[in-house]
Amino acid sequence: MDNSLPQTVGIDISKATLDVYAHPVGCERQFANTAKGHKELIGWLAQWQVDRIAYEATGAYHRQLEQALAHLPCVKLNPARARRFAQAAGTLAKTDKIDAVILARMAMTLQPPVRPATTPQQARLAELISARDSLVRDKIALQNQAKNLTVPLLKRQHKTCRTVSVRTP
Repeated sequence: MDNSLPQTVGIDISKATLDVYAHPVGCERQFANTAKGHKELIGWLAQWQVDRIAYEATGAYHRQLEQALAHLPCVKLNPARARRFAQAAGTLAKTDKIDAVILARMAMTLQPPVRPATTPQQARLAELISARDSLVRDKIALQNQAKNLTVPLLKRQHKTCRTVSVRTP
């Protein structure tokens, strides 16, 4: 195995595991999606010069990995774009191993820019903003729903909920 050739790595992230594929050497491994698994992954990657590590944004499941790999050249890919790349390449099957291969090939082919990892403070702020946006959407939905209420009991309940609603700064 030639360890001097730069590798592009694809990681398919799930709640419990990380399926990893190094391209062009063709090595694949699976690691636990835990702090210990992240350390093992970093140790495994140390055998090569790594050009890019590509993974999809997966909500909460990628955040800790992103922090663990902050010192490495990572690219976060849009899941829909990765799916379209796979379809364009003729890959219709979808498994975690296949997804890791596709992510590596997509990063190698398209050369997306490496961006610095999100800091813990940025991640926390993004989560707070997302939660606030969700509450605002729920509030608007309830206001719209109230316009169509005809049963007096439901109107009273809505009025009670409205007076207890969460205030936004």
